[in-house]
Amino acid sequence: YALHLEKNSMGAKSSKNTKASSSTAAASVATQQAQADDEKTVPIHGSNSKQAMATDDEKTSSSVQRMTVYVVQARNLPKYDVGPTAASDPYVTLKFGSKGNAAYKTSTIRRDLNPVWNESFQLEGGGIFADCDCITFEVFDWDRVSKDDFMGRCTLSTDQAPQAHYSTPVMWLQLVDDKGNPVKGKNGKIAEIQIKVKYTLDAEDLNTRYFT
Repeated sequence: YALHLEKNSMGAKSSKNTKASSSTAAASVATQQAQADDEKTVPIHGSNSKQAMATDDEKTSSSVQRMTVYVVQARNLPKYDVGPTAASDPYVTLKFGSKGNAAYKTSTIRRDLNPVWNESFQLEGGGIFADCDCITFEVFDWDRVSKDDFMGRCTLSTDQAPQAHYSTPVMWLQLVDDKGNPVKGKNGKIAEIQIKVKYTLDAEDLNTRYFT
């Protein structure tokens, strides 16, 4: 499978010294743009939903499937760095499937407990939907001189047999620790990350129609 890391065009990342008001505005814009992206998904063959259904097993197995995962933002992350004005330097890793494959990661946002990433990852190949039963997200606090601190994880079950191109709603997923307990931030609220998944049955066919 080929995996590509892209910078999503949904919005700009939080900067190093983003104020609380700017972070809130960026998070709001990120969510709205992620939701708006749902409208860009088009059926396989025009507007006829019946024709859009992938009923030909042979064609589906030979097509180039694409799963796009959007890591939008996080909120209420715990503080791990030391100091009165310190926070955390979070980043997210992703693992496709439950077979222990390699992890892929977002960029690191410095000193922010409510970071906005707006990054996307694409997994492409034949039969990837059937092979990928879940996506595991883990959040870490980056450290310069010591091992990065584990902040929490969450797992999303995937659609292994989608019948048409579609995107899930933008959703918040709660983070849990190694014991399965909810992770809470400095403010006492449950830590969460916001993500979305898009399923494309035939990426090559979709690209050809957009081009023409």
